[in-house]
Amino acid sequence: AHGEDMGGVLGTLFTSSIFPAHAPDDEILLRTILGGAVHPDAVTMDDQQLLAQCRAANTRFFGEEARGPKMVRVFRHSRGIPQYAPGHRSRVRAVRAAQSKHPGLFFTGNHLDGIGVKDCARDGERTAAALTAWLQ
Repeated sequence: AHGEDMGGVLGTLFTSSIFPAHAPDDEILLRTILGGAVHPDAVTMDDQQLLAQCRAANTRFFGEEARGPKMVRVFRHSRGIPQYAPGHRSRVRAVRAAQSKHPGLFFTGNHLDGIGVKDCARDGERTAAALTAWLQ
């Protein structure tokens, strides 16, 4: 549940659903993300600790594993997930005000309305529609 401590686990992506070519048709590729600003110490944990945290959280999310993973890889990115700093909303308002003041000026990206892939895709589509309308 949101706000519940999952041992540093921020969430799990079904990577093979997003990118089907990344796994055979009869397999699932998961990507579990730990750490971030909430648990920055996760980057210093050893691989076995990280894997144990991931598997425990995923068991809570999805139930017991039918079989263990075929492959496991650990990647460490100490600054991998962007975090909005205090004052973010006022900076976004300033960007939007600049856009309003200068027709034809467009901004898009994870620095505005969300860091996730879905957020960026939605913002990119919105920006493309606004740009198309402006060009017409």
